[in-house]
Amino acid sequence: MPGRLDLPTLESLIRNDAIDTVLAVIPDGYGRLMGKRLVGRYFLDHAVPDGVHACMYLFTVDMEMEPLPGFKLTSWERGYGDMKMVPDMATLRVIPWLPKTALVFCDVYGEDGGLLEEAPRSVLKRQIARAASLGYVVKTAAELELYCFRESFEDARAKRYQNLTPVAGYLEDYHILQTTKEEPLIRAIRNGMEGADVPVETSKGEWGRGQEEINLAYAEALEMADRTALYKHGAKEIAHLQGCSVTFMAKYDMGAAGSSFHVHSSLWDRTGRKALFAPPGLPAVAGRAARRRAGAGVLLLADDQLVQALPGGVVRADADRGGLGQPHVRLPALRRGPGVPRRESDPRRRRQPLPGVRGDHRGGAARDHAEAQATEALRGQRLRGRHAAPGAEDPA
Repeated sequence: MPGRLDLPTLESLIRNDAIDTVLAVIPDGYGRLMGKRLVGRYFLDHAVPDGVHACMYLFTVDMEMEPLPGFKLTSWERGYGDMKMVPDMATLRVIPWLPKTALVFCDVYGEDGGLLEEAPRSVLKRQIARAASLGYVVKTAAELELYCFRESFEDARAKRYQNLTPVAGYLEDYHILQTTKEEPLIRAIRNGMEGADVPVETSKGEWGRGQEEINLAYAEALEMADRTALYKHGAKEIAHLQGCSVTFMAKYDMGAAGSSFHVHSSLWDRTGRKALFAPPGLPAVAGRAARRRAGAGVLLLADDQLVQALPGGVVRADADRGGLGQPHVRLPALRRGPGVPRRESDPRRRRQPLPGVRGDHRGGAARDHAEAQATEALRGQRLRGRHAAPGAEDPA
């Protein structure tokens, strides 16, 4: 069965009982997928021509789904009206890890018939159009890190997300033997994403215990936003089906290595074939890590809006301070306010500047040195048994 579907293929699969359920989804402000499960026949007869109705309050809730005050969009005073979710049929795909299930991303329309401006997909589409008006195509790639735990999501919640058990008990950066311990889960995620037409480049052990990194292949910005939202959602579903759990939190435990979410960006000409701002002789694919400062402002414009359509809140987005511009965006899985810690830096794994770049391309060796000192202090506390207990945030 193909990963990406067109409408005639979906009709055939539904008619032959190969697909019986279609998920119509939108990303909310936290990047979570919200929507409805539709019977295949109903999706064809009603959702395709008329859309799917949902409550507008979905864009005004907190992580616990409680409506928050202060929104102009909708409120208790104004009432919580409906919005229309219109399937973007170009995103229709099979979901291999759920039986007989397909999924489609939707655009959101308000009562006036126009795109709902507050919807993350609308925000991103608006910025893509602005870049296109300047003659640019923005392409991005997602690099995400996650922790794998032996506890199920229900067991983790019962433990108040404290003293969780990583799948591996050894620091596993690039470590093949250690990552074999979580390979049944990570392999299922890789293959599930490939089957859902979310191309994966690689997975590898990260520095922490039970920590993995999975990299998604390059795509245009809207496609990558959809892929990333589906990937994070799907990884949690696959973990649940295997009786374990994962988290994409930036810092699930102050005594453990942090996780990060990088959005790599590059600008291309309006045809999408020529990478711009790449030094002569550099392979086109390297353009995502080697952009001239002249393009940094446009890339940051797109990245700043891209992250609104991806899970989490912005921790930092800054252009490279050296000769080559590299906007770099880091996101946590949960919004935690302005004090969210960035990823820990370890002096043994500090990234070296690219050839020709003046200084440390992550923002300066002095900052790395301070981070390394803080990391070593935390590690010493852990060894003495006085490290800080993890918080009660839901890692899902």
